[in-house]
Amino acid sequence: MDLLWPIYNQIQGAKEDLNISAACAEALEMTVRKKESKTKNGDEMDKLLERLRVEMEQTQKADKENGFSHGQKRAYKFRYADFKAIERIAEMVKRYGKGANIQEIVDSVMKDLKCDFMQLFWADDSEPGFTDRQAYSEGYIEGVMDLWAEASRKLKGKS
Repeated sequence: MDLLWPIYNQIQGAKEDLNISAACAEALEMTVRKKESKTKNGDEMDKLLERLRVEMEQTQKADKENGFSHGQKRAYKFRYADFKAIERIAEMVKRYGKGANIQEIVDSVMKDLKCDFMQLFWADDSEPGFTDRQAYSEGYIEGVMDLWAEASRKLKGKS
């Protein structure tokens, strides 16, 4: 009753101009229609969510593959210090696991190293297009680290 008290006072002031039964019936009818609509749309919402999940997974996979390819390609121009910076980022990403926010890790490492992220990642061209920055960055780092693993083995004299 405490919740209804303010409404009750308002109704008393407009009682003569208000058809309470009709107003209550209209409110109940609207509530029932909303519930029916949600039930009918539930299947459509499930279909939408499933389709969006598939599209999201495909987009993330494509962005990660593009990132890997771009990372390897651009890493051929990296300096030793650049590889070490990416190596540090990769170690932190690994330490934090699947839930790691790569962008936060990259920003933190770049700040510590007093490096410009854009210069390190995309020195030669403008920022690449991607839909999911997290997936792209993950792929990019993996691409650089793949090339760095091979290069560092050769630097140590192991073929």
